[in-house]
Amino acid sequence: MRCPACNAENMADVTQCTCCKASLPTTRRRRRATVSATESPFAANIEEANRPAIRAYHVGLLAMVPLLGLFLGPVAFYLGLRAHYRSRKDPRYTAQGPARAAFVLGLSVTLTNWIGVTLMVLAFK
Repeated sequence: MRCPACNAENMADVTQCTCCKASLPTTRRRRRATVSATESPFAANIEEANRPAIRAYHVGLLAMVPLLGLFLGPVAFYLGLRAHYRSRKDPRYTAQGPARAAFVLGLSVTLTNWIGVTLMVLAFK
């Protein structure tokens, strides 16, 4: 936000100008500050921090294919669990939803596929 008195650039959430200490207008502070990818030095790192959860989610979706679920279900479960634990250590991590979805998808697909295979094997005996 630009200061009306000295025309200096200030952060969006400050109440006084950092240069001349003039009071900044309150109507401009209430607007939500949007930061583009070119302005934020952490924008590329945020996407990088969330990649394990997004990959785990994609593996979980791919595990829903019947034969692939036998092997990709446990992989999605493991990757989702690992992404969930990573979220506790990294403050830039914001993809808890895809990590939980991968965890649940992996677990449910694994259980249903392996129970189905077990029942088919027992039915043929």
